[in-house]
Amino acid sequence: MEARRRHRQTPPAAVALAARPAPGVRMVQGARAADVAAAALVLAAAAVGCAGVPPPSPAPEPPVVTSAAVAAARSACEAGTTGACVSLGVMLGAGAGDGAPRDPERAAALFARACDAGEALGCYDLAVVESTGIGVPSNPAAAARHYGAACDGGDAAACAELGLLYASGAGVGQDAGRAARLFTAACDGGEAQACLDLGNLYSLGDGVPRNDARALALYAAACDRGVANACFDLGVDYAEGTGTAPDPARAARLYRRGCDLGSVAACVDLGVALDHGRGLPADPVAAFELYRRACERHDAEGCYGQGTLLERGRGAPRDPARALALYRRGCELGDDHACDEAARLAAPPR
Repeated sequence: MEARRRHRQTPPAAVALAARPAPGVRMVQGARAADVAAAALVLAAAAVGCAGVPPPSPAPEPPVVTSAAVAAARSACEAGTTGACVSLGVMLGAGAGDGAPRDPERAAALFARACDAGEALGCYDLAVVESTGIGVPSNPAAAARHYGAACDGGDAAACAELGLLYASGAGVGQDAGRAARLFTAACDGGEAQACLDLGNLYSLGDGVPRNDARALALYAAACDRGVANACFDLGVDYAEGTGTAPDPARAARLYRRGCDLGSVAACVDLGVALDHGRGLPADPVAAFELYRRACERHDAEGCYGQGTLLERGRGAPRDPARALALYRRGCELGDDHACDEAARLAAPPR
C-alpha cells in the first residue's frame, strides 16, 4: 500500500469546509476596561476557559452557570456593557444551567445588539448562528457581512471563517485571492488553522502564485501549534521532497505527531511507513493496528491497508475472507484500489 493523496489535492474550499469543525460561539476574553466587571464575573462563575476555537471532540460537559452570574451579565448588558451581552447570549444559546434556560432566539438578539454597538465578538457570534441557522434563519450572506465586521474589528477567527466563505463561494462570490488575504490576516493574528488553509492555497497556486517553500513554512507553523492535518501535509512534503529535500524519517515523525493530534490521514500514512519501513524500522503489527483504527473511523485507505496485511498474513494471521470484507468496506468508502482488490479476491479461481 502506498501513501495516500494529500488533502490539499482536493479543491481547498471543499477541504476546508469538510475537514474543519463548525465554528462555535465565544465569550468575551481578556480585560478590556469597559467589560472587566461583568465579563470577569461571568467567566469566573462559569469556570470556562474559552480559547476562541471550537471545542475539542468529544466536547466537555457544559459549564454550570449560577443564577447570580446570569443576573450579573444581564444587568451589565442592560447597562450598556456589550461584552456582557455577548457572554449572556452564549449562556442562553447553550442553556448553561441555573438561571440560563436555553433560548437561541434571545441569544441571537443579544449578539446582534452587541454587534450593532461595535462589539467584534458579537458580530462573530451572530455570524456563527446565521451560518448554522440556530436561533435565526440560516443566512450565509448575512453571516459573511458579520464575519467581515468582526474581521475588520480585529477578530482573527472571523477573518478565517470569512476566508472559508470566499474560498467556497458560500454567501459571497467565490474569490480565492480574497480568501488568501483573509487567511493571511487570520494566520498572522494567531489562528493556526488559517495557516494550514493558506498553505493549501500556496501549494495549489490558487489565488496566490504557487510557492511550495511558503506552503511548507505555513504547514510547519500550524503543526507546531497543534493542527493535526498540518502535520500530515508537512509529513507528505518531507516524504515527497516538495519544497524541501526528501526526509522519510522526519516525515514519519510528523505523521506520528499528526496521528497523535487526531488526523486519521496521518495515522494511515504512519501505518504505510511502518508497513514498508520508510523512515523508521518496519513494524507490520503496529501498521496493522493503525490501519484497523483508521478503518473503524470510516477511513477507506485504512480498511484497504488492513486488508492487504490480512491477505498476506503480515502483522496478523492470514485471513483472506476478512481481507475481502475489508476491501469491500474500503470500496464502499470510496477507495478505487480497494474495489479492484475486492473484485480480484472474489473472482473464482481460474
